[in-house]
Amino acid sequence: MAPPEALSLLLRRGLEPQQLVFSSALEGAIARTAIFHLLETWQPCYALGFGVDRWRSAPLLTTLADYDAAWHRLANYGKTYYK
Repeated sequence: MAPPEALSLLLRRGLEPQQLVFSSALEGAIARTAIFHLLETWQPCYALGFGVDRWRSAPLLTTLADYDAAWHRLANYGKTYYK
């Protein structure tokens, strides 16, 4: 799982989901799952407006739309938090 420091580096660089290139579908799935776990456990996620019950009840980010929504919330938070 990516540590918060690695995610914050991506956020500071302003990367968007479509800019992340994975070598395989499995690698992409692993990355999406890592982002989910990071959202579930990383304290600042509470400031992002995610419903804690929803995220804890979901086994992983199952769709690209879920991943994109999570990423954009993190990116918007990062732009504010890491100025």
